[in-house]
Amino acid sequence: MESRERLWHQLFTLLTTLSKKNVLLMAGDFNCSADQRTNAVGYPTFARDGERCHGPRHPDADHWKQLLLQFDLMALNTWNAGDGPAYEFCNQSSRIDYICIRRAHADQPARDVKLLRDFALVPITGAFHVPLMTTIRREWFPEHKKHNSGWTRQQRLQLHQHCTKQDSVFDMFHAQVNAAVRRLEESNASDLSQLHETLNQFSGKPFQHDQSHKLDRLDAGLFRRFQEHTIKLRRVRTRDLAGLFSAWFHVSCRCKARHLMAQSSKAARKHRLDQVYDAADRAERAQDHFTLFQAIRSIAPKQPQKRIMLRSLQGELLGPEAAADWLQQWFHDLYSDGVSYFPVEPFEWPFTVADFTHGLQTLPTHKALSPPVFSSALLEVWS
Repeated sequence: MESRERLWHQLFTLLTTLSKKNVLLMAGDFNCSADQRTNAVGYPTFARDGERCHGPRHPDADHWKQLLLQFDLMALNTWNAGDGPAYEFCNQSSRIDYICIRRAHADQPARDVKLLRDFALVPITGAFHVPLMTTIRREWFPEHKKHNSGWTRQQRLQLHQHCTKQDSVFDMFHAQVNAAVRRLEESNASDLSQLHETLNQFSGKPFQHDQSHKLDRLDAGLFRRFQEHTIKLRRVRTRDLAGLFSAWFHVSCRCKARHLMAQSSKAARKHRLDQVYDAADRAERAQDHFTLFQAIRSIAPKQPQKRIMLRSLQGELLGPEAAADWLQQWFHDLYSDGVSYFPVEPFEWPFTVADFTHGLQTLPTHKALSPPVFSSALLEVWS
């Protein structure tokens, strides 16, 4: 089991060094079954003899699941419900062979994995692995999503706000819908599909978020001026006095244009914040929580949850178990007291009882002692 732990740790470390810009292909016998359905695994079971089989359970299956989820990989040969096992030996079967690529590159042709059971190199008897074949694009292009003609969630919430307030926008929309339904009744069309098509013609564009007040863009003239002086500065090739003054002129113009661009950007950011603050103030006075939270999210949008990755002292990224061990050691060092206490030695009085008694008897009676202490004259009387 320790060797498997080391292998998982090395695989985690290797994948952290690979760039996300390139197409990643990882295939082989991982000797581990996928026991849970996630966005990386389609079907955790496979088909055999008309039944769904799971295969053997592995104690380190959580490492395999964490590997796929952490690096956004997808096991391609788990998305066809009719696929059988990838390994067989007598009555035993399992699916421990996988072809994995990044989830963004796993299109429909890539997930259509073929199991080549009739391959010439597959043995007739004994244990054997079934070869897997799939199609992966050499140059991958993301698919363009089709434009959704329906209503978005923001548009429906805006309609709900207008419906609650019963304002002029809702009255106008209500009148348009009623007019369309009346025309449908006059045409003697009582089919529900036609009613649905008629109502579906009303889009949610009137209820889109107001984007008319956009940020003031950076003045294009300033940036163009900065580029022109940069090009002219690079064209100065002479080393005489005229070339020196020409370069000096272009450098000063570039600095001035850069300063003006910084001022324009600062003014644009301030104008944008003022617009957001005004919109939030109006929404708060009107008790419009939807518009208020939209203004808040325009300044502080929601951030996707990202897993924190810890590094070792050598700078290598740690896997799940190595990170847990590192945190355990860190908390132990934080809350443990490393001070070594010296042993307590037996105390010896620097004087004897006779010396102490003689000292008490020799206290002068005419001297004032501390207020909480009795008078020394009592000691002389007691002795």
